[in-house]
Order: sequence, then C-alpha cells, then structure tokens
Amino acid sequence: MKKLYLFLAFLCGAAGATAQTYDLQFVPVRNDGIAAGRYEVRLQIRKGSGPDFKVGSSNIRFNYNDQGLTPLTPDPLAAEHHFDDGLNHPTLGIPTYTDMTSTGTLNGLASVNIDLDVPNFGFPTISTAWVDIATFAFTIDDPLQSSQLVFRTSAPGNTVIFADNEFTLLTQGTFIPLDEPLDGAAPLPIDLVEFSAKNDRTQALLFWTTASEKQGSHFEVEHALDGAVFKKIGSVEAKGESSVATNYAFVHKSPTGGINYYRLKMIDTDGAFAYSETRVLEFAFDQAGVSVSPNPFGSFLEMSLSWEAHTEITVALFDAQGRQLQVLWHGPLSAERQTLRFEGLEQLEQGIYFLRVQSREGKVVTSVLINQ
Repeated sequence: MKKLYLFLAFLCGAAGATAQTYDLQFVPVRNDGIAAGRYEVRLQIRKGSGPDFKVGSSNIRFNYNDQGLTPLTPDPLAAEHHFDDGLNHPTLGIPTYTDMTSTGTLNGLASVNIDLDVPNFGFPTISTAWVDIATFAFTIDDPLQSSQLVFRTSAPGNTVIFADNEFTLLTQGTFIPLDEPLDGAAPLPIDLVEFSAKNDRTQALLFWTTASEKQGSHFEVEHALDGAVFKKIGSVEAKGESSVATNYAFVHKSPTGGINYYRLKMIDTDGAFAYSETRVLEFAFDQAGVSVSPNPFGSFLEMSLSWEAHTEITVALFDAQGRQLQVLWHGPLSAERQTLRFEGLEQLEQGIYFLRVQSREGKVVTSVLINQ
C-alpha cells in the first residue's frame, strides 16, 4: 500500500486532530453450521461524525476465533463490493483503486487492504448509511465454538482508514464486534444461487435464480447511484414454497448514464429479510438521452437532451479534480427533445473536464470532455 505505511508513524500522533470519524461493523451472510462448512461475514463502513468522506488507502484488521475458524484459502475475500479495481469511477470511467487484498491473515488475525491508485478520486461517498466493503470467508473448524470477530483498535496491527487525499488519517469511531455460535446456522427462507445484471443499451435486465424457498414473500429490487444509498425501484412476488430452481427477472427501464448499482432485498412472510450481493452496470452517456458535441471542444458545446418536457435540470462543468467551475444551465426543458448551446468556453485551459446533468428527481448523467 503506497502511502499507508510511509505516513503511519507520523499521522498516528495527529489522529485526534480531525473531526471525521468512521464506524465499522460485521454482518453475517452465511453460516453452514457444520465442520468444514462455510462461514461468511460482510464488512461495512459508515461515517460516524463530521463531514462525509471518501476512502483512500486503508488497512482494516480484526481478530477471529482461530479455534473455530480458518480463513478460506487461497483467498478469503469472497467478494469485493467497493474500493476495488473491478469498479470504474463514475466520472473518470476507469478503476481508481487497485485489487483489494488480504495479507498477513493467520493465527487469529485477519486484514483487508484497500489501495487507492488515483488520489482524490475515491468513491463512493461515505455518509451515515452503511456501505459494503468486502465479504470475508472462513472454513468452520469447530462448530461448537463462536466467531469472536473484533476489529483491532490499537497497535500493533490496528485498523487505519485514510481519506482519499491520502494524508488525512480518519479517527476511529464505533466498531461493532460479532460473536455468534458457529453451530447456529438457520437456512435463509430464500436460497439465492444466482443474481446477474445485463446492460440492454437503454435499460437494465436483472435475472436471479433460487434453489429453494420456504415462506418466501417477495423480492424488492433496489437501485443506487453511489453504491451506498439504495432506493426501491420495484417488487417481484416470490414463489413462496419450492424445492426446485425458480427463475425471476426484472427490467429497470430508466437507468442513469454512468454507474448503476443493483441489489435484491429478499423478504419472507414473517418480515425477516436478507440482501443479495450488489451488481454493477455502466451505461454510456448518450444512452441516458444526452449527447454532447463537439468532443474535444473549443469555444462552445452543444448538448441534446431527450428527457421529459418541463424536467428541471442543472448543467454544471467540473475540472479534473472534481471542482465545480460554473453552472451552464438551470431551468426546465421546453420540449422532450431540446438542444442547449454553451458558449464562452475558450478561456478554459486544455485538459479533461466533466459535464454533469442533474434533474430535480435525482437523475444524474456525467460525461468526460476534452478541451484542446
């Protein structure tokens, strides 16, 4: 991790100077309840106090009960949900993190390592909602033991989280441990075995399969633009009682240009629920009903929109560091198809810029532009 250890000794002494704090928790997602079975937990982060932030290079370390659990080999990371090279930055369109790793994991100590490759371009924004980091997998050695998962808060081997400027060390907030019996597995009412998402140019196609269902009620399909704050966009009735594979599908007809996150909330008849893994789709700028020309641009830009008439939008221009330079347009569209022209751009320096279009309803489209 490029900067984490270089600045650690210096910054630990100044950790209390920042008002930004973060919380961590474990969420159990799988417990087979038998020897040689799987035990999986999801690590999550949220803002504790102070302003929102984005995660930079960081090292999350925790203890586990090595009498009952062994980290899965060769890689205990069953899934990397955010902060990984498998996801593109919503404005840059490229990965800004390198591959998430788990090093130094043995003898009751585990770690999850995050490495930001492009400073100041971490994502998503961490606020008060819990954000998934990774799913960590163990093999159950002794189901008569308990998990005893505890985040490390002091040296040696303590947890450190940096902001995405790569030099602000955030202050530890509330770390929530997890200690549950390893033989207490209760099968989920809905056994989800597959969940996939497909980009169908202007809409998102979601497919999932259950191996069995017991007292299943329905699925809620949730969508997010930042991977953190999810909103319900639809519901699909579950079969309820089944011992054979059942296939489901859902169409999201209005995805946003850029990155879109999807997950399922599986709810049983008693109101208990569980979440699926998150799936990510990226839609091109013009697929969201917006096109911009010329690109590269000079003294002017023209933007054509195919959005609903009277939609109130704000068009803003940002530099490569994410700073807003100016608002180019704010107001309602007069027709379903409208072209806006922005002039006076010749004073801008050569380089990369971002054009952001946002509606009052929350629809956001971002395009990468080059000024030559």
